[in-house]
Amino acid sequence: MGKKTFFGIVLIFIVTLTTSAFAQSFSTSDFAGNWHAYVTEVDPSSVPPVYWLRGNMNVDASGNISGTYYGPDGSSVTLSGGQLALDQKGVVTGSFTAQGQTATIIHGKMDSSKTHGVSVMLGEDFSMDIATFIKDGGTFSPLDLEGNWYVYTTVIDVIEEAVFWAYGTFSLDQGKMTGSFTAADGRVTAITSGTLTLDNEGIIGGQFALDIPQTISIAHGKLDQSKTKGVFVSVEPTGTMAIGHLVKAGGTFKQSDGAGGWYVYGLNIYPPPTPAVLWVYGDDARVDASGNFTASFTAPTGERSSAAPVTPSVADHTAIPLGRGSKNNGITAPCPPLAILQKTAVPV
Repeated sequence: MGKKTFFGIVLIFIVTLTTSAFAQSFSTSDFAGNWHAYVTEVDPSSVPPVYWLRGNMNVDASGNISGTYYGPDGSSVTLSGGQLALDQKGVVTGSFTAQGQTATIIHGKMDSSKTHGVSVMLGEDFSMDIATFIKDGGTFSPLDLEGNWYVYTTVIDVIEEAVFWAYGTFSLDQGKMTGSFTAADGRVTAITSGTLTLDNEGIIGGQFALDIPQTISIAHGKLDQSKTKGVFVSVEPTGTMAIGHLVKAGGTFKQSDGAGGWYVYGLNIYPPPTPAVLWVYGDDARVDASGNFTASFTAPTGERSSAAPVTPSVADHTAIPLGRGSKNNGITAPCPPLAILQKTAVPV
């Protein structure tokens, strides 16, 4: 999407639980069914070193996994084995193997709907992955996409060798798309035309044009059974690619609705002169009724760093020192307020 700089931290997942879900329990059998996974992979040995994967996986009631992952170039990898587990709080653990390499799920969380979740992983080959997964099921029609949407994207610009975020709002009227994206520096890019499609299984397709000019083609996407959130991946002829998270507009809210405990998953993006991309997660974030935020974050090395208490008005100035090995230790990255969170079952 044309922006040529790096930005600090991209926290890319949001699902809320109602207070009635505080006593809810989960079990591994909640995984039973078919799932779509959308993954940002960081692999220092690959060119480009950051890219997306999308997967189609079947999980049985015991957590056994089978399935296939697809890359932006159309290549595919079949899983040769794997096992997932889910504890009573909905925290995900496990591992799976493909092409002789095993990836371990370091931490993950399933939403209260049991149809949507996120996880962070480490591979034996030192690759790092952050994945959003959406369960099959429900019935859909193109009308389910009609209306107003928010979209939050992680863009991988292979030409400029940059990873950055942008957020947008758009409207769909009879499948026709209008709206705009805003980058972290405030630059606005208009959507000049576009059409999104949705089949009866909730698979999203289509494309849209930007005034850069640039055309974004959706390679694959999935709408959740709630019909209020979804994920898509895109790729352009240049090789530039993106992962977008969709949230439908609507409802009424107040400040105290955010109060409680949250899980947080995201990408930390270090700018030059020492560029790096790695995931972080937080399993103890807390928000009070006034919006004050506290959390600590864990990096792939296992290092844990605390974020000082902040309010939303100053969140973009919060420094979170994290690193992967000696290369990045001691670097401090800014944290812009593009945050997507998952509420815990523990009220504050």
